[in-house]
Amino acid sequence: MKKKKLTICCPVYNTEKYVGAMIESVLGQTYGDFDFLLYDDGSTDGSLDVIQSYKDDRVHVIKGGENKGGIWGRTQIINQIDTKYNMWIDSDDVFNGSDAVERAMKKAVKGDYDIVNFVRVVNMKSDGTSEVDGSYAYGDFTYSGEKLLEKFYPMDNHMNFTSKVFKTDLIKKSVPEDDILGRRFIMDDLFFAPLWFFHCRNYCHDTTSEPIYLYHSDIGIAGSRQGDVSPERIGAWCIMLWHLLVSVYNRMSACRPIRNEEIGGVVEGALFSNMARIIGKAREKFGDSYGDNLMTIWHSAFGADGVHLLNGIDMFECKEYIRVLNEIMKGERHA
Repeated sequence: MKKKKLTICCPVYNTEKYVGAMIESVLGQTYGDFDFLLYDDGSTDGSLDVIQSYKDDRVHVIKGGENKGGIWGRTQIINQIDTKYNMWIDSDDVFNGSDAVERAMKKAVKGDYDIVNFVRVVNMKSDGTSEVDGSYAYGDFTYSGEKLLEKFYPMDNHMNFTSKVFKTDLIKKSVPEDDILGRRFIMDDLFFAPLWFFHCRNYCHDTTSEPIYLYHSDIGIAGSRQGDVSPERIGAWCIMLWHLLVSVYNRMSACRPIRNEEIGGVVEGALFSNMARIIGKAREKFGDSYGDNLMTIWHSAFGADGVHLLNGIDMFECKEYIRVLNEIMKGERHA
């Protein structure tokens, strides 16, 4: 049997209501030269029954058993890919049009790109309205070289699996360290993205093509909505970002000496911008005083330039950070 050119990948967890539409959007593509690999991460609803009901020969289901989170699930999928290219879809989303994959693959193959990033995405809201997200456009460009992480990684739109085509040999180099594979973090894409751009040598940033992806922005498969801000959640983000930076630094330095600008790109792109977003959400929900307190604790616990993270921060400090945030929330402590 002729080997396929593409694997379409999807981690699944408790999206019974949406996963059927996602599968049909994949199987209905005009481009058919793909395997469809789904990993069920211990769903407790009917998601697994839905995906097993599709008898198409291209559909391959991995049953994960116990739920271990997005980092683990994506890694299990990556380990099974044996095609030259791969694309990803979240279990609550759909491709934008039946020719989306065909258009994406045509561009990737023609340019022999390691990554094609189709930046424009259709955001579908719960009220049925939709809009094309152009906030991260930056214009079309291609780039070849070894400084992609340093030059372009800090742009927020890089940090997700969807609406992209990857070469598989590149994405297999992006698997995070073993010590965090079983940890459950929101936005698990963050742990993979820096290594994509560290290893990428031929990149295409596409902002003018018709969007290939429709994202259901109000659903939130991570199990918590974007507006859900709490001390525990903010503390979890801090722990996640600490793990991210240490893991990425270790993986990059194991490959070759790294430049200060490269690790600086990770700090700026993944660490500071996301922490700023979290603090902004907290400020919006709980007021300026609360946001100012978070900024004070953030700077004192982690250092304004992130150096403490590279040197290795004791996990006790992260737990202490959560405790202090709880005290602030209850009005028991002030910065």
